[in-house]
Amino acid sequence: MVRQLLGTLVEDRPQILFLPQWGELLWVWLWGLSAGFLVWRFTHPITLMLIITASSVGLTVIAFVLFSQSVWVPVVLPIATFGLTLISLICYREFYKSFYDSMTGLPNRTLIIQELQKLLKSQHQSTVAVVLIDIDRFKAFNESFGLTVGDRLLQIMAQRIHQHLRSHCFSASSRAALPFPSSCAQLARIAGDEFVVLLPEAVPKASALTFVHQLSQTITEPIELRDQQRLFPTVSIGIAFSQSDALVLNAEDLLRDAQTAVSRAKTQGRGNCEVFAPDMRSHLSVQLGLEADLREALSRQELLLHYQPLICLESMTLAGFEALIRWQHPTRGMISPGEFIPIAEDTGLIIPIGQWVLETACTQAQRWAEQYRQQPHQNLSMRPPFISVNLSGRQFAQKDLVEQIARILEETTLNPSDLKLELTESVVMDDVESSINVLLQLKSLGLQLGIDDFGTGYSSLSYLHRFPIDTLKVDRSFVMDMETPGGTAELVKTIIALGHNLGMTVVAEGVETESQSQKLQALSCEYGQGYLFSRPVPVEAASKLLNNRFISQAMSLI
Repeated sequence: MVRQLLGTLVEDRPQILFLPQWGELLWVWLWGLSAGFLVWRFTHPITLMLIITASSVGLTVIAFVLFSQSVWVPVVLPIATFGLTLISLICYREFYKSFYDSMTGLPNRTLIIQELQKLLKSQHQSTVAVVLIDIDRFKAFNESFGLTVGDRLLQIMAQRIHQHLRSHCFSASSRAALPFPSSCAQLARIAGDEFVVLLPEAVPKASALTFVHQLSQTITEPIELRDQQRLFPTVSIGIAFSQSDALVLNAEDLLRDAQTAVSRAKTQGRGNCEVFAPDMRSHLSVQLGLEADLREALSRQELLLHYQPLICLESMTLAGFEALIRWQHPTRGMISPGEFIPIAEDTGLIIPIGQWVLETACTQAQRWAEQYRQQPHQNLSMRPPFISVNLSGRQFAQKDLVEQIARILEETTLNPSDLKLELTESVVMDDVESSINVLLQLKSLGLQLGIDDFGTGYSSLSYLHRFPIDTLKVDRSFVMDMETPGGTAELVKTIIALGHNLGMTVVAEGVETESQSQKLQALSCEYGQGYLFSRPVPVEAASKLLNNRFISQAMSLI
C-alpha cells in the first residue's frame, strides 16, 4: 500500500490499472462462453460441480494475481455471469431432455400427451385424429446394419414426415396448405420406432385417411446409404379418432387406441393401415387373456395333437400323418391354432411349444411304427406311416435346432426317415444362405424336408433347386379352386411338374371332392390331404385308421 501511495504522489502514475470497458465486457463474455462449453461438454452433475468450483477458485486466483501486479479485473460480474449461464443452460437441457427427443429433435411422448390433452379440452365437440406410425422390422435394420444406420433411418423418417406435414397441413378455414409448424398438425417421436401425428378437428375423417395414405407412400421410398446400400422401409399405421360425444376425453386412452390399431395392422402383414374400432379393444383384452393362459397350458397338459392322414393317391392308402396342435382350454373349449399360434409367435412361447410338438409327434410315430410291425397281416411292401411336423420361423432360427432334433430322434428311437419337417417359403427365403446351411444339417440326420403352402410365399426359382427339399405341398387355396372356370388348374399342374422336375414328391392339401382327387391322380400328384379323406382326428381315431391302410375301408372305423 505504501508503494502504491508513493508511486501515485511522487511519480504521478495510476495506483491500479483498469481494463477498458470493451475489455471488461470481453472478459465477462469469455466466462459466460466457458460456462456454456462446460454444460455442453459435461453432463454428470458431480463433474459439473467440481468444474464449477475449480473455475470459481481459478477466477479468484487470477484476479488476486493481477491485483498484486496493480491490475484490477471484474470478479463479481464474471462469477455471476458464469453461474447464471450454467444454471440457465442446465435447466434448459433438463427441460429439453424431459420434453424432446435428442435423436430427431421432435417432441417426445410426455409433451405430445400434454398437447393432445389440451387439444381434446379445447375442441371437446370436435373430432381429433391420432396417427401412430410404426417402422416395420426396425430391430432387423439395427441388427443387420448397426445402430448408426438405425439412428440415421429414424432421422430420415422424421424428416420425411415433417416435410410431408409442411406440404399437406390443413387449414380450418380454407383447407389450404399451411407451413409447419402450425396449430393444425403436430409431430412427435414417442418410442424407439414410433412417431405420432396429431390432426385436429379441421381435418375430416376422409381427408385424414387420404393424408395417411399419401404419407405412407412418401416415407417408404427407398433410402440410399453412403456405402451405396439401399433400405426399403415399410410402416404400419394406426389411426384413432376421438369421440365428440364422449363424457371424458383422455389423451392416454386415445393414444392407446392408436397403438391397438397399429397392432392390428401388423397382424395383417407389413405396410398396412388400420382405423381403431371399439371391438379391437375387447379383442386385445381377449388376446392378453389367452397369452396368460397359454403360458400355463403346457404345464397343465391342455395342449394336444390331432393327426390328419396323408393319402397315397395312386394306391389310396394311408402313407402318414401331419401333426396339428390343438388347445383344450378349460373354459373356452377347443381353441384352433389360428387363434393362439400368432400369440405364441409374438411372445416366443412357440419355442417350448414347438419342442413339445416334436417330442410328442415323434413318440407317437414310434409307437405306430412298432404297432404296425407287430401286425401279423401287414403288407411287407408298405412302410410304417411317416409323421409331418411344421416348424415355425422362430424354431428354425434356433442355433441348437439340429442338436435338439437329433436328441429327440435318439430319445424316441424313431427312424429319421419317418419324420418330415415342413417349413413355409417365407421362412427359408428370409436368409437363403443360412437356410441352406441349416437344411443341409437337418438333411444329414436322415429325415425328410418339405415346403408348406407352396405358391403363396415368395420363393425364387433360382434358389429353390439349391434347397435339399423332398416335398412340395400345394396350398389348399389352389386345390380348392381347380374346378372353377379360369381357376388354378393350370397353376396346380405347373407346381406338380416343377416338383417332379426337381426330384421332389408333391402333396396337395385341401382335397375335398372326388373330382379334385381324380384330377390330382391324373397329374401324378403323389399324396393328397383334406376333408375328402379325413379331418384332423385325435390319436385314438388315427390309430384306428392304421388298422386298415386302405382309406376307403378305414374311414368306416372312425
